[in-house]
Amino acid sequence: MSVDSILETIEKKSNLLSTIYIILIILFSSSFSTLEPLQMGIARNNIASSVDKDKVYMGGRYFLGLGKEFVIYPTTAQTIEMFNVQAATKDKQSVYLDLAFQYKLTPSKLVDLYSERQQGYDSFYRREVEEDIKEVTVLWNTIPDFYEKRVQIASDMKDKVQTMLAINSAELVSFQLRSIGLLQATETKIIETLVSEQEELTEQIIQQTTVVRAEKEEYATAAAAEVQVINSEANAKGIAISADSEAKAFKLVTDAQSSKLAKIEEGLGLGSPGKLLTYMWYTGLGLNSEKTKLIVNPDAVSQSKLT
Repeated sequence: MSVDSILETIEKKSNLLSTIYIILIILFSSSFSTLEPLQMGIARNNIASSVDKDKVYMGGRYFLGLGKEFVIYPTTAQTIEMFNVQAATKDKQSVYLDLAFQYKLTPSKLVDLYSERQQGYDSFYRREVEEDIKEVTVLWNTIPDFYEKRVQIASDMKDKVQTMLAINSAELVSFQLRSIGLLQATETKIIETLVSEQEELTEQIIQQTTVVRAEKEEYATAAAAEVQVINSEANAKGIAISADSEAKAFKLVTDAQSSKLAKIEEGLGLGSPGKLLTYMWYTGLGLNSEKTKLIVNPDAVSQSKLT
């Protein structure tokens, strides 16, 4: 065998090995799959047409093996908006609803979701919610429920949607009943009902105001009468206090004069009321050299000129 043939054989083998090496690198690289941080998934074997039911993968890079890839699902809340959904009420009137809801898939039920819906869960949820909304709407009358009990109706719809999602591998995050549209004739009737109720309420308020004013005037009259009685009693008490004060003052003066005469009698040793009167008479004459008449009593001594 010539050298050229040997070199040719070696070159062919080298090319084959290089090709095999490249193929191996490609196969090895394709055995890795990646999930973004806000994604989760289950491993599917495309060769055997099966899924790994034992594990749910969260965000990251994983070695799955040849012929395998991720079936990807979101970990964040997803929003479904529904507009102009027509539904019938209990009294067979049509209403038109705008609503939205947010849901999150349950990781532990992801394999069940894939088995039942694969990746068509969004449209399935939309259909189910529409049916649930209609089931709730038919339980309520157009008038007065859809303008008096909208909060309760929305709450019932939310409960219905929440139950449906829990059964189908998801959880409800939030629910909004955005608007309720009624037929024009129904809206007109509702407006008339509201106006009538408002007029009735206004009349009740006017009547209550009249009663309050009458009670206020009655209270004012009673208060004025009470004030008059209090003033009269105060005046009477004032007169009594004044008379009592004058009596007490007179008694104090009399007691003072009696005490003074007693001290004079004791100090001069007059010994009897008669001697005391004689002393008072002489004292009165001594005060005036003119002819006078002297009046003596237990309270005072006074003089007057004789004519």
